[in-house]
Amino acid sequence: MASKPAKRHHLVPKFYLKAFAAEANIRVQVIGGKSYVSSAAKAFTVNDFYKTSEAEDSSLLEFEEHLSGVESRAADSLRKLGNLKRIGRQDKSDIAEFLLAQWVRGEDFRLASNSFNNLAIRDMARHSAEEDVRLFHELMFGRMTSDDEWELLWQRYLSNEGPGFLSTVANNFSQLRSLTMESKKALLLIRRWTVIHFQQPSLISGDRPVVLADLKRTARSVVSPGLANTPQVIFPMNRSMALVLELEHNKETVFEMIERLQSVYWVAGNKQQADQINHLIVLNSRDKIFGHPSDSERLLKLSELLEPISNWKTSSDWSEATQRLLALKETVVNLFRDTSRDDIARMLAKSQSSGGSSDSFFQDF
Repeated sequence: MASKPAKRHHLVPKFYLKAFAAEANIRVQVIGGKSYVSSAAKAFTVNDFYKTSEAEDSSLLEFEEHLSGVESRAADSLRKLGNLKRIGRQDKSDIAEFLLAQWVRGEDFRLASNSFNNLAIRDMARHSAEEDVRLFHELMFGRMTSDDEWELLWQRYLSNEGPGFLSTVANNFSQLRSLTMESKKALLLIRRWTVIHFQQPSLISGDRPVVLADLKRTARSVVSPGLANTPQVIFPMNRSMALVLELEHNKETVFEMIERLQSVYWVAGNKQQADQINHLIVLNSRDKIFGHPSDSERLLKLSELLEPISNWKTSSDWSEATQRLLALKETVVNLFRDTSRDDIARMLAKSQSSGGSSDSFFQDF
Protein backbone atom coordinates (compact mmCIF):
# COMPACT_ATOMS: atom_id res chain seq x y z
CA MET A 1 0.00 0.00 0.00
CA ALA A 2 1.51 3.32 -1.10
CA SER A 3 2.06 5.86 1.67
CA LYS A 4 0.08 9.07 1.57
CA PRO A 5 1.95 12.25 0.63
CA ALA A 6 3.21 14.33 3.53
CA LYS A 7 0.94 17.09 4.76
CA ARG A 8 2.13 20.51 5.90
CA HIS A 9 1.35 21.10 9.55
CA HIS A 10 1.51 24.66 10.85
CA LEU A 11 3.49 25.25 14.04
CA VAL A 12 2.03 28.77 14.02
CA PRO A 13 -1.56 28.66 12.65
CA LYS A 14 -2.41 30.16 9.29
CA PHE A 15 -5.25 32.31 10.62
CA TYR A 16 -2.79 34.00 12.99
CA LEU A 17 -0.12 34.53 10.33
CA LYS A 18 -2.72 36.23 8.11
CA ALA A 19 -3.31 38.83 10.84
CA PHE A 20 0.13 40.22 9.94
CA ALA A 21 -0.09 39.61 6.19
CA ALA A 22 -0.68 41.57 3.00
CA GLU A 23 -2.46 39.55 0.34
CA ALA A 24 -1.83 36.41 2.43
CA ASN A 25 1.96 37.00 2.47
CA ILE A 26 4.20 37.73 5.45
CA ARG A 27 7.86 38.63 5.83
CA VAL A 28 9.90 36.11 7.80
CA GLN A 29 13.16 37.18 9.42
CA VAL A 30 15.63 34.55 10.56
CA ILE A 31 17.21 35.78 13.80
CA GLY A 32 20.68 36.99 12.90
CA GLY A 33 20.13 35.88 9.29
CA LYS A 34 18.23 36.40 6.08
CA SER A 35 14.75 37.75 5.43
CA TYR A 36 12.20 36.48 2.91
CA VAL A 37 8.54 36.76 1.95
CA SER A 38 6.38 33.66 2.37
CA SER A 39 2.72 32.83 2.00
CA ALA A 40 0.80 32.23 5.21
CA ALA A 41 -0.11 28.80 3.82
CA LYS A 42 3.54 27.70 3.72
CA ALA A 43 5.24 29.64 6.52
CA PHE A 44 6.11 27.90 9.80
CA THR A 45 5.16 24.45 8.57
CA VAL A 46 6.76 21.03 9.07
CA ASN A 47 5.62 17.99 7.12
CA ASP A 48 3.61 15.56 9.26
CA PHE A 49 4.76 17.17 12.51
CA TYR A 50 1.56 16.12 14.33
CA LYS A 51 1.08 12.79 12.56
CA THR A 52 0.84 9.97 15.09
CA SER A 53 2.67 7.17 13.31
CA GLU A 54 2.08 4.71 16.15
CA ALA A 55 -1.71 4.93 15.88
CA GLU A 56 -4.21 3.14 13.69
CA ASP A 57 -5.05 4.74 10.33
CA SER A 58 -8.27 6.25 11.66
CA SER A 59 -6.43 8.33 14.26
CA LEU A 60 -3.13 9.17 12.54
CA LEU A 61 -4.03 12.86 12.49
CA GLU A 62 -5.90 13.05 15.80
CA PHE A 63 -3.37 15.58 17.11
CA GLU A 64 -3.73 17.82 14.04
CA GLU A 65 -7.52 17.54 14.10
CA HIS A 66 -7.60 18.46 17.79
CA LEU A 67 -5.48 21.56 17.12
CA SER A 68 -7.72 22.52 14.19
CA GLY A 69 -10.69 22.63 16.53
CA VAL A 70 -8.78 24.70 19.09
CA GLU A 71 -7.65 27.13 16.37
CA SER A 72 -11.11 27.45 14.81
CA ARG A 73 -12.77 28.36 18.09
CA ALA A 74 -10.02 30.80 19.04
CA ALA A 75 -10.01 32.43 15.59
CA ASP A 76 -13.70 33.27 15.96
CA SER A 77 -13.21 34.70 19.46
CA LEU A 78 -10.10 36.70 18.52
CA ARG A 79 -11.91 38.05 15.47
CA LYS A 80 -14.69 39.36 17.71
CA LEU A 81 -12.12 40.96 19.98
CA GLY A 82 -10.26 42.47 17.02
CA ASN A 83 -13.52 43.95 15.75
CA LEU A 84 -14.11 45.61 19.15
CA LYS A 85 -17.02 43.32 19.97
CA ARG A 86 -17.85 42.11 23.46
CA ILE A 87 -16.73 38.57 24.21
CA GLY A 88 -18.13 36.27 26.86
CA ARG A 89 -16.65 33.72 29.21
CA GLN A 90 -16.73 30.95 26.59
CA ASP A 91 -14.81 33.16 24.16
CA LYS A 92 -12.20 33.86 26.83
CA SER A 93 -11.98 30.15 27.59
CA ASP A 94 -11.44 29.37 23.88
CA ILE A 95 -8.70 31.99 23.64
CA ALA A 96 -7.05 30.70 26.83
CA GLU A 97 -7.02 27.14 25.46
CA PHE A 98 -5.43 28.38 22.23
CA LEU A 99 -2.74 30.36 24.07
CA LEU A 100 -1.83 27.30 26.14
CA ALA A 101 -1.80 25.04 23.07
CA GLN A 102 0.34 27.50 21.14
CA TRP A 103 2.73 27.74 24.05
CA VAL A 104 3.47 24.00 23.95
CA ARG A 105 2.79 22.83 20.38
CA GLY A 106 6.04 23.74 18.62
CA GLU A 107 9.44 22.23 17.98
CA ASP A 108 10.92 23.99 21.01
CA PHE A 109 8.54 22.21 23.39
CA ARG A 110 9.18 18.85 21.76
CA LEU A 111 12.94 19.34 21.98
CA ALA A 112 12.66 20.54 25.58
CA SER A 113 10.42 17.58 26.40
CA ASN A 114 12.95 15.17 24.92
CA SER A 115 15.74 16.87 26.87
CA PHE A 116 13.70 16.87 30.11
CA ASN A 117 12.76 13.20 29.79
CA ASN A 118 16.28 12.05 28.93
CA LEU A 119 17.85 13.91 31.84
CA ALA A 120 15.30 12.34 34.20
CA ILE A 121 16.05 8.91 32.71
CA ARG A 122 19.80 9.53 33.07
CA ASP A 123 19.47 10.42 36.75
CA MET A 124 17.21 7.41 37.35
CA ALA A 125 19.93 5.19 35.86
CA ARG A 126 22.68 6.83 37.90
CA HIS A 127 20.74 6.06 41.11
CA SER A 128 19.98 2.45 40.18
CA ALA A 129 21.74 -0.88 39.84
CA GLU A 130 22.70 -1.64 36.24
CA GLU A 131 20.86 -4.97 36.18
CA ASP A 132 17.65 -3.27 37.36
CA VAL A 133 17.83 -0.64 34.62
CA ARG A 134 18.46 -3.36 32.03
CA LEU A 135 15.38 -5.31 33.14
CA PHE A 136 13.30 -2.12 33.24
CA HIS A 137 14.50 -1.18 29.73
CA GLU A 138 13.65 -4.60 28.32
CA LEU A 139 10.18 -4.64 29.87
CA MET A 140 9.39 -1.10 28.71
CA PHE A 141 10.62 -1.69 25.16
CA GLY A 142 9.11 -5.15 25.00
CA ARG A 143 12.21 -7.07 23.88
CA MET A 144 15.37 -8.56 25.33
CA THR A 145 18.86 -7.14 24.72
CA SER A 146 22.09 -8.99 24.07
CA ASP A 147 25.09 -8.35 26.33
CA ASP A 148 26.88 -6.40 23.59
CA GLU A 149 23.79 -4.30 22.82
CA TRP A 150 23.23 -3.57 26.50
CA GLU A 151 26.84 -2.47 27.03
CA LEU A 152 26.33 0.30 24.46
CA LEU A 153 22.90 1.18 25.83
CA TRP A 154 24.20 1.44 29.38
CA GLN A 155 26.84 3.92 28.25
CA ARG A 156 24.05 5.99 26.66
CA TYR A 157 21.99 5.89 29.84
CA LEU A 158 24.87 7.32 31.86
CA SER A 159 26.03 9.96 29.35
CA ASN A 160 25.62 13.64 30.20
CA GLU A 161 22.72 14.12 27.77
CA GLY A 162 20.98 10.89 28.75
CA PRO A 163 20.15 7.97 26.44
CA GLY A 164 18.71 10.08 23.62
CA PHE A 165 15.26 8.47 23.45
CA LEU A 166 12.71 10.51 21.49
CA SER A 167 9.23 11.28 22.76
CA THR A 168 6.49 9.97 20.51
CA VAL A 169 3.97 12.27 18.83
CA ALA A 170 1.28 10.49 20.84
CA ASN A 171 3.13 11.40 24.04
CA ASN A 172 3.38 15.04 22.92
CA PHE A 173 -0.36 15.05 22.23
CA SER A 174 -1.02 13.67 25.72
CA GLN A 175 1.15 16.43 27.20
CA LEU A 176 -0.66 19.13 25.24
CA ARG A 177 -4.06 17.88 26.35
CA SER A 178 -2.98 17.82 29.99
CA LEU A 179 -1.58 21.35 29.70
CA THR A 180 -4.81 22.73 28.20
CA MET A 181 -7.24 21.22 30.70
CA GLU A 182 -9.64 23.41 32.68
CA SER A 183 -7.35 23.81 35.69
CA LYS A 184 -4.59 25.17 33.44
CA LYS A 185 -6.96 27.50 31.57
CA ALA A 186 -7.99 28.90 34.94
CA LEU A 187 -4.42 30.23 35.37
CA LEU A 188 -5.15 32.55 32.46
CA LEU A 189 -8.85 33.20 33.05
CA ILE A 190 -8.30 34.56 36.58
CA ARG A 191 -6.02 37.29 35.21
CA ARG A 192 -6.98 40.79 34.17
CA TRP A 193 -7.43 40.79 30.39
CA THR A 194 -6.37 43.99 28.63
CA VAL A 195 -6.10 44.76 24.93
CA ILE A 196 -3.51 47.42 24.10
CA HIS A 197 -4.63 49.16 20.90
CA PHE A 198 -1.99 51.01 18.88
CA GLN A 199 -2.98 53.78 16.51
CA GLN A 200 -0.22 52.85 14.06
CA PRO A 201 0.38 49.21 13.00
CA SER A 202 3.67 48.52 14.72
CA LEU A 203 3.68 45.00 16.16
CA ILE A 204 5.49 41.91 14.92
CA SER A 205 5.33 38.30 16.12
CA GLY A 206 7.48 35.19 16.16
CA ASP A 207 7.67 31.41 16.14
CA ARG A 208 6.79 31.45 19.88
CA PRO A 209 4.13 34.19 19.97
CA VAL A 210 2.89 33.57 23.53
CA VAL A 211 5.31 35.40 25.83
CA LEU A 212 5.67 34.93 29.58
CA ALA A 213 7.10 38.20 30.93
CA ASP A 214 10.28 38.40 33.03
CA LEU A 215 11.90 35.96 30.63
CA LYS A 216 15.62 35.40 30.19
CA ARG A 217 17.11 34.16 26.92
CA THR A 218 20.06 31.77 27.11
CA ALA A 219 22.10 30.03 24.42
CA ARG A 220 19.97 26.87 24.77
CA SER A 221 16.53 28.00 25.94
CA VAL A 222 14.24 30.76 27.23
CA VAL A 223 13.74 30.77 31.00
CA SER A 224 10.62 32.32 32.55
CA PRO A 225 8.92 32.30 35.97
CA GLY A 226 6.31 29.82 34.71
CA LEU A 227 2.65 30.16 33.81
CA ALA A 228 1.36 30.50 37.37
CA ASN A 229 3.92 33.11 38.46
CA THR A 230 4.68 35.25 35.44
CA PRO A 231 3.35 38.78 35.97
CA GLN A 232 2.10 39.05 32.38
CA VAL A 233 1.23 36.78 29.47
CA ILE A 234 1.60 38.80 26.25
CA PHE A 235 0.18 37.87 22.85
CA PRO A 236 0.26 40.18 19.79
CA MET A 237 -3.17 39.64 18.20
CA ASN A 238 -2.30 41.50 15.02
CA ARG A 239 -0.21 44.49 13.90
CA SER A 240 -2.22 46.94 16.02
CA MET A 241 -3.42 45.00 19.07
CA ALA A 242 -1.76 43.04 21.85
CA LEU A 243 -3.59 40.98 24.45
CA VAL A 244 -2.01 41.19 27.92
CA LEU A 245 -3.11 38.93 30.78
CA GLU A 246 -1.94 40.33 34.12
CA LEU A 247 -1.92 38.88 37.61
CA GLU A 248 -4.27 40.86 39.81
CA HIS A 249 -2.64 41.91 43.08
CA ASN A 250 -5.18 44.47 44.30
CA LYS A 251 -7.76 43.50 46.89
CA GLU A 252 -11.20 43.09 45.33
CA THR A 253 -14.73 42.60 46.50
CA VAL A 254 -16.57 39.58 45.16
CA PHE A 255 -18.52 41.81 42.78
CA GLU A 256 -15.34 43.48 41.51
CA MET A 257 -13.77 40.09 40.88
CA ILE A 258 -16.83 38.80 39.00
CA GLU A 259 -16.87 41.94 36.86
CA ARG A 260 -13.17 41.55 36.05
CA LEU A 261 -13.54 37.88 35.14
CA GLN A 262 -16.32 38.77 32.71
CA SER A 263 -14.56 41.78 31.19
CA VAL A 264 -11.85 42.72 28.74
CA TYR A 265 -10.30 46.15 29.27
CA TRP A 266 -9.02 48.40 26.51
CA VAL A 267 -6.19 50.93 26.64
CA ALA A 268 -4.43 53.04 24.02
CA GLY A 269 -0.84 52.02 23.39
CA ASN A 270 2.20 54.15 22.66
CA LYS A 271 5.43 53.62 20.72
CA GLN A 272 7.43 52.68 23.82
CA GLN A 273 4.98 49.89 24.67
CA ALA A 274 5.05 48.60 21.09
CA ASP A 275 8.84 48.55 21.15
CA GLN A 276 8.83 46.67 24.47
CA ILE A 277 6.40 44.04 23.17
CA ASN A 278 8.40 43.58 19.97
CA HIS A 279 11.61 43.22 21.99
CA LEU A 280 10.01 40.52 24.18
CA ILE A 281 8.76 38.69 21.09
CA VAL A 282 12.30 38.50 19.69
CA LEU A 283 13.80 37.37 23.01
CA ASN A 284 11.14 34.66 23.27
CA SER A 285 11.52 33.38 19.69
CA ARG A 286 13.53 30.31 18.81
CA ASP A 287 14.94 31.28 15.43
CA LYS A 288 12.37 33.28 13.41
CA ILE A 289 10.21 36.38 13.75
CA PHE A 290 7.69 37.68 11.23
CA GLY A 291 5.54 40.63 10.30
CA HIS A 292 3.95 42.56 7.46
CA PRO A 293 5.90 42.43 4.17
CA SER A 294 6.71 46.13 4.61
CA ASP A 295 8.28 45.52 8.05
CA SER A 296 11.65 44.36 6.70
CA GLU A 297 13.67 47.14 8.32
CA ARG A 298 12.00 46.75 11.71
CA LEU A 299 12.40 42.95 11.66
CA LEU A 300 16.05 43.12 10.64
CA LYS A 301 16.91 45.66 13.33
CA LEU A 302 15.18 43.60 16.03
CA SER A 303 16.98 40.39 15.06
CA GLU A 304 20.52 41.70 14.62
CA LEU A 305 21.74 41.38 18.21
CA LEU A 306 20.64 37.77 18.83
CA GLU A 307 21.57 34.27 17.73
CA PRO A 308 18.98 31.55 16.97
CA ILE A 309 18.52 28.70 19.45
CA SER A 310 19.16 25.70 17.22
CA ASN A 311 19.32 22.92 19.81
CA TRP A 312 16.67 23.69 22.42
CA LYS A 313 17.21 22.20 25.88
CA THR A 314 14.93 22.06 28.87
CA SER A 315 15.16 24.88 31.39
CA SER A 316 12.95 23.07 33.93
CA ASP A 317 13.83 21.07 37.03
CA TRP A 318 13.44 17.36 36.21
CA SER A 319 14.09 16.07 39.77
CA GLU A 320 10.42 15.26 40.47
CA ALA A 321 10.21 13.35 37.17
CA THR A 322 13.32 11.40 38.19
CA GLN A 323 11.66 10.41 41.48
CA ARG A 324 8.49 9.28 39.65
CA LEU A 325 10.62 7.26 37.26
CA LEU A 326 12.59 5.66 40.11
CA ALA A 327 9.32 4.64 41.77
CA LEU A 328 7.98 3.20 38.49
CA LYS A 329 11.23 1.30 37.89
CA GLU A 330 11.17 -0.18 41.42
CA THR A 331 7.57 -1.33 40.99
CA VAL A 332 8.18 -2.97 37.62
CA VAL A 333 11.52 -4.56 38.54
CA ASN A 334 10.18 -5.96 41.82
CA LEU A 335 7.39 -7.74 39.93
CA PHE A 336 9.87 -9.60 37.73
CA ARG A 337 13.04 -9.72 39.83
CA ASP A 338 12.72 -13.46 40.53
CA THR A 339 11.63 -14.36 36.98
CA SER A 340 14.27 -15.99 34.79
CA ARG A 341 15.43 -14.19 31.65
CA ASP A 342 14.18 -17.10 29.53
CA ASP A 343 10.70 -16.77 31.01
CA ILE A 344 10.72 -12.98 30.47
CA ALA A 345 11.84 -13.51 26.86
CA ARG A 346 8.96 -15.92 26.23
CA MET A 347 6.49 -13.52 27.85
CA LEU A 348 7.66 -10.60 25.71
CA ALA A 349 7.64 -12.70 22.54
CA LYS A 350 4.06 -13.79 23.27
CA SER A 351 3.04 -10.18 23.88
CA GLN A 352 4.53 -9.08 20.56
CA SER A 353 2.88 -11.92 18.63
CA SER A 354 -0.51 -10.90 20.06
CA GLY A 355 -0.11 -7.29 18.96
CA GLY A 356 1.45 -5.75 22.04
CA SER A 357 3.14 -2.36 21.61
CA SER A 358 6.85 -1.79 22.13
CA ASP A 359 7.26 1.82 21.05
CA SER A 360 5.76 3.79 23.94
CA PHE A 361 8.87 4.09 26.08
CA PHE A 362 8.23 5.68 29.50
CA GLN A 363 5.12 7.54 28.27
CA ASP A 364 3.72 9.98 30.80
CA PHE A 365 6.04 8.95 33.63
